[in-house]
Amino acid sequence: MKLRLVDHLNYIDQKGKVFCKKKDRVVTLDESQASDCEKCQYVFGFLQGDGIECQWSDEFEFGDMYIKNPYKECKRVLALIKQGKLKKG
Repeated sequence: MKLRLVDHLNYIDQKGKVFCKKKDRVVTLDESQASDCEKCQYVFGFLQGDGIECQWSDEFEFGDMYIKNPYKECKRVLALIKQGKLKKG
């Protein structure tokens, strides 16, 4: 499957966690992390207190990705990295 630029709408879970592509892991979206996000090449905007929107090339075919489970997304992305389809960070 060909990579294309995809908007990833990362909604915080019940514990305030989101998947971070730059760090390739699940992080807590607190004030400190939000400050890091503002400097990130992937950040595309904030979701009005509900999460963060990131944009990067991915193997997703249609529309935007709505991510509600950061651990599932982390597993998916790490598998694509292991397969050589995506780069780390």
